[in-house]
Amino acid sequence: MKLNFLAGWLAVLAFYLAGISPAYGALLTQILAVFLLFAFGLIVRASYSGDTLREEQKVLFWVLAVPCSYLSAVNSAFYENFQLIAYSVLFTLTVFSAKWVATKYDFHRLASLYLYACSFLILTLVIFDFDSILRALSATQTNKGLYRLTPFGNHPNLAAHFVGTAAALLVARTLRIDAKPPYLTTIPLLLAFLTILLATSSRGSILALMVTCVILVILTRSAKETSSRPLVRQQTLVILSALLAVAVMLIWKSDYILEILDINSTSRGINSGGTGRFKNWADFITIIQDQPVVLFLGHGFRSWPEKMGFDSDNSYISLIYEIGLPLTMLITFLLVRVLIDAIRKFDSRTMSPEVIAVLSFVLIESIFARYLVSIGNPASFIVLVAFLAVQLPTLEARRALAT
Repeated sequence: MKLNFLAGWLAVLAFYLAGISPAYGALLTQILAVFLLFAFGLIVRASYSGDTLREEQKVLFWVLAVPCSYLSAVNSAFYENFQLIAYSVLFTLTVFSAKWVATKYDFHRLASLYLYACSFLILTLVIFDFDSILRALSATQTNKGLYRLTPFGNHPNLAAHFVGTAAALLVARTLRIDAKPPYLTTIPLLLAFLTILLATSSRGSILALMVTCVILVILTRSAKETSSRPLVRQQTLVILSALLAVAVMLIWKSDYILEILDINSTSRGINSGGTGRFKNWADFITIIQDQPVVLFLGHGFRSWPEKMGFDSDNSYISLIYEIGLPLTMLITFLLVRVLIDAIRKFDSRTMSPEVIAVLSFVLIESIFARYLVSIGNPASFIVLVAFLAVQLPTLEARRALAT
């Protein structure tokens, strides 16, 4: 019991350190966070025997752990970039720890640890940088455009990535039909996460969260799932209340929503070509055509060069540059297949809706952000574990099978 308690708080500390890493030296803080997660994985591995990964997850794990990590490290060494070698090693440690946790730890408990860490991050932000939150929420325009919240020095899209992941987990927790959700804590915390998400003005994350909510509602309200479930009426009332609140907000504060999301601006608005993303993606295709080695083998994790003059803002394009087109296509195929199978075979008795929430959110958000397979941000570990644990039975069922 004491060992499990210690392991849990190691994970919370690791998530928290990864969240504040830009403010305290990104690489060193990320190294510490990854080693704490690795220690968490080792403790979990020692507490339970057996390997219950299914075939798709086994293939996904070995693709991530061997070709991606090895190729990334070799390419980084070839280009004599030792910081990128360090990132490749950190990714390898993260993948192995995620595999141990996915097979031996209940995802619902892991989600709780992540939510604790995100709650502490927001509390820290409110205490030390409340003025920045208010300034971002007031839709302040600067000479560089809309002022967006950058918690602890994180890029707004990165902050929205790990806060949006937490919000998706809370929505799934609110819609659980096997136990009554703790509304008194869940709803206020969800509102806090949504507030930070709005302050970052990350439209991709907001859109991904909205689609995730629709998927979760459809899954948990299906006839098979809701038959003889006493919580359905109560949760349906909560859903309708939330929809009504959103509708009132859109009508009453429509001008504010357009302003804080920068819908009509020339640089980030509807007519900006996806905030310049479409042009950047076309430029990337032109550049990569002249680099066949990079196209097929990649350049190493976290190697997107500043000399390009633009960010990819797309996980799939970033992965092509980092690990090459063949491995990117294989990983994308495996991830999408895992999600589709999980949705088709969803059963609340054997699968946590939080897993579906993470998978849906990150795959959709990755079209507009570059954090699908990433190193050192708080949500990256949760995403890896979710993909490896999606079709596994609950922890109690696994223990029953082992005895």
